[in-house]
Amino acid sequence: MDKVVKIQSLQGSGFDGVRRLCEFDIPSGGVYDLSSSYVSLVANVETTDDGNNGGQGVYEIKSTFDSKENVFPTVSFVKNAHMSCAKHGQIANVRKIDTLQSTLHQYTKSFQGLAGEEYRTPTNTMSKQFTRNSIFRELHKEGTTESASKRAHIMIPLKDMFDYCNYPEYDSDRHGATRLNLELQVDKFVASTSTDDNHFSKVDRNDFGDITTPNPLDNSIQTLTTVYKFRSLEESPYFVGMKIDITAGIVAPGTPVTETRKITGIRYISDGSADNKKIELTLNAPILTAAPAVAATTYSMTANPTDITAPSTVTTTFSSAELILRMVGSPQGLDAQPRPYQTYFSEEYQGNGSNPSHQYQVNIEPNCSGVYIMYPNEVLSENNALTGASSYRLRHNDMDKTNRNVNFFTPIHKERILMTMSNSGYNVKSLMGLVPDSKEDGSQQNNYQNTTDTIDVKMIACPLKPMSDYSLLQVNHEGIQAGGLNRVIVYKEIQTAI
Repeated sequence: MDKVVKIQSLQGSGFDGVRRLCEFDIPSGGVYDLSSSYVSLVANVETTDDGNNGGQGVYEIKSTFDSKENVFPTVSFVKNAHMSCAKHGQIANVRKIDTLQSTLHQYTKSFQGLAGEEYRTPTNTMSKQFTRNSIFRELHKEGTTESASKRAHIMIPLKDMFDYCNYPEYDSDRHGATRLNLELQVDKFVASTSTDDNHFSKVDRNDFGDITTPNPLDNSIQTLTTVYKFRSLEESPYFVGMKIDITAGIVAPGTPVTETRKITGIRYISDGSADNKKIELTLNAPILTAAPAVAATTYSMTANPTDITAPSTVTTTFSSAELILRMVGSPQGLDAQPRPYQTYFSEEYQGNGSNPSHQYQVNIEPNCSGVYIMYPNEVLSENNALTGASSYRLRHNDMDKTNRNVNFFTPIHKERILMTMSNSGYNVKSLMGLVPDSKEDGSQQNNYQNTTDTIDVKMIACPLKPMSDYSLLQVNHEGIQAGGLNRVIVYKEIQTAI
């Protein structure tokens, strides 16, 4: 029977922009399924507000990675990665693995696959119900138990970093003690509180109808009932512990009253009455109890989420990291002999500024079966100077790889990506290459389909004939737009065996 082994990182004091190294020692004496193993980054996002109106509130969390509100795969937290063993030395050493794998990720996942990853992605999108979910929050949409911050375990699968790890058995007796070295970039992740209110006003879900104050004013009004009928609680934008700004507008001309309260209880009405499927909110304190509220007056009630108030803090902490290994209970001897796999060497160069054309020669190592050329500013391959008007042509050892220039985003460009990735053994599930955004005030469908905030990754892919000696690859770019070519990384796919 398989079992799980947890190994603490050698650096146990937390990670930030300075403390970036994360290392694990895998002892010999077992067979591990590295394809089901992963690195777990332990993180918290804590908020504090001014403490008024019922104490500390619970806030929805939004985030950016590399200053962008897009959905990054968790492998983006790793900048460089190295894996070695005592008996065979280096297994894989990939620099800028974040750019390589986050770009390939967009082609190896379908729409459903990307959406399904949200349960473990810290840069998540809006849900179909317009509630901003987060792995850092546990939101209670019914009852009186207050929602809470949650310690998140960010899963980074080993197979997302190394092709070698996408295999069901790793015999540590044959390989000896194994070391995994990672350089993290957790400082690129920045969390903040959500200021979204469109998911409240959508189909008037923030409308609570009219309330008439008693004469004289008293403390009797402490609940609000929605006008909108919710098909289920999944549709509700409300959760226990949320602070809301309540606006009581006088139906006749007059001065509206605005009060902030904290939700202490939520009831989904399902008694078959006229209020069936509505939601009743219980507040931490009564409303409309004194001036400027007016007695015997009818108010129209609406609400919106309260933005966090000063003095406020939003603190993100990456406290530790663990390597979660699945130990194979009944090994089948699949790793008894040397097995082939592929890894990547990279070569980085700078383009020629604002010139519309550029030419460069890259050294290709022996046994190279393909190249992936990417254009990161920092993480994603996203240089906006490359458009549908830009083209490229590759020449390997004085032989052109195409009979003409290939424009980006054209069918032949996509065909060559499909051909190269299939040759590499990747299961291509999408040729869109769009990184969904996670901006507020948008539906999940819009997050994946809008062209304004999604990032269209740029990549050249080309299979090569493996050679026994070094060779040269000439890379020609034409039609480079304003901004220039700038940073270019060529990932060379090397076939080897251990």
